[in-house]
Amino acid sequence: MKLFHSWKRWQLIALVCVVLTAVLTLVFVLQGGGGDTQPTGGTEGLQLDTETLGDVMEPPETAAPTEEPTAAPTEATEAPTEASTEATKATEAPTAALTPFFILFFGMMLADAGYGLLVLILCIVGLKVLKPDEGFLKNALQIGVSCGISTIFWGAMFGGYFGNLVTQVAESWFGMTVTVPSVFDPLNDPMSVMILSFILGGIHLFVGMGIKIYMLAREGHLMDGLMDVGLWYLVLIGLPLMLLPAFFNVGMVLAIVGAVGLVLTQGRHEKNILMKPIKGVMSLYDITSYLSDVLSYSRILALGLAGGVIANVFNLLGTMPGFNLIGIIVFVLIFVIGTAFNVAISGLGAYVHTARLQYVEFFGKFYEAGGRPFKPFQPNTKYTLISDKEDF
Repeated sequence: MKLFHSWKRWQLIALVCVVLTAVLTLVFVLQGGGGDTQPTGGTEGLQLDTETLGDVMEPPETAAPTEEPTAAPTEATEAPTEASTEATKATEAPTAALTPFFILFFGMMLADAGYGLLVLILCIVGLKVLKPDEGFLKNALQIGVSCGISTIFWGAMFGGYFGNLVTQVAESWFGMTVTVPSVFDPLNDPMSVMILSFILGGIHLFVGMGIKIYMLAREGHLMDGLMDVGLWYLVLIGLPLMLLPAFFNVGMVLAIVGAVGLVLTQGRHEKNILMKPIKGVMSLYDITSYLSDVLSYSRILALGLAGGVIANVFNLLGTMPGFNLIGIIVFVLIFVIGTAFNVAISGLGAYVHTARLQYVEFFGKFYEAGGRPFKPFQPNTKYTLISDKEDF
């Protein structure tokens, strides 16, 4: 019966994660600007008269400039994407796939409803007061809005409201025991959060692998995608299923089929017939790379725990003088300073490590760097800002 309730609990958690991802994506649809990336205007006067000019020298081949599609749903998330190197023209634009996971992981790493509310308010105020034009600042503030919402959600899931502020104040000042409701307890039950992090990390990697298959299929190499990437789906799904007694046989069949398929196909490009099976067997060693990628998502738990413990320490220090006039003044000072410090350091850590999961684990499954950013022909002024706003 206990196992049944535990399984129901994880089903509910999975459903909540799916709904959260859909809601966050909808937020971007509503707040992202439009923007037609196609050049406008006629080209009738730009025809080149090669007969008059004589022989025309072909320019040397260089990497074609690539333009990231800036449709409304993902325009705000270009800030983390622009921080990486440009993709080649053959690489699928990663912004649309990066968006929900960036927001999701940031919220799990900061993981405090109070801090999320502060981030949300600061970003909204920044957008209203600064009114930035199109660029990195506007995109960063827009993605900050959604990251704040995500942080509020995961803070409620983990029971974090400025750390353990409610329980600490109630116990230290009033001698009361207050229990804050939560779905997870990272301090007392960290394994549940770690398992959830691994599950979401596996989904993240599977999406990247799926993009790789799509890229190969788009170039007419669907079978290469299925053999080089699709067979790994069988192995990576089968092995975890073998850990569950109810699905052991299914997992074993999937893992064996995938492993045999890799051995038979990964040496297909070798000319030496003896090297074909050797190369196939050696390809199974890549399982260590996938394992290290999944383990890397344990940083989600680590960042969430670090921020929560720092907040708890500041709350403990603030309530130590007791419930009196001096104690209240000391508490307010420590709370303000500690909250500002923790939001800054934990927010920076959440951004850096979330970006790291995108650039290393996720991009490593399909991304090919080496392109040049697309820069359309337009006035490039140094001291003058040209804007289409009427009230500028």
